Amino acid sequence: MVVDSSDEYLHADTIGGILFSGTLAFFGAVAFFNSSLVAYIALTALLFFPCRLFVRSFPAIKSEFISPRKRGDAVRMRALRAFTEKGLYRTEAQTGVLFFLSLMERTVWVLADKGIYEKIRQEQLDRFAAMVSQGVREGRAAQALRQPSPRQARCWRNISPSRRKTGTSCPTASSPSGPGLILK
Repeated sequence: MVVDSSDEYLHADTIGGILFSGTLAFFGAVAFFNSSLVAYIALTALLFFPCRLFVRSFPAIKSEFISPRKRGDAVRMRALRAFTEKGLYRTEAQTGVLFFLSLMERTVWVLADKGIYEKIRQEQLDRFAAMVSQGVREGRAAQALRQPSPRQARCWRNISPSRRKTGTSCPTASSPSGPGLILK
């Protein structure tokens, strides 16, 4: 699953709006109002909403006002929500896997059901996530998701139940506790 952003980050819009409007108001008050405090406050209030809209419109600027911890928490929560919304935790063989790519945060999370964790280790899932991350960095994300390496394909064939036996190839949910992979 690929999402533009894992959260709206409304606090980043507000913080950016305050900082930009305050800075512009300072220079405006000094240049046009002889450093008047009343003019500074009025200009800050008038410029806040346009500056907030400006920050909201440019994700690259907005991302500067988001802490790494908040960013990581948002991606983790959105990935878990997607895992449950898509019903990957309800498969008969408990072999559901979700590759979650969040573009703004530049993060890849791999969530797997307990049927997967019984057959492979978290390190193997991390290698899959690294392969997808590499594909995103190289501009071939879709290919990286669709075309696993021969070794990875053999691994998935060994752990995936056939559709004839179970009626589905998706599993149940047990998520890794570590952070996702950060795309550099």
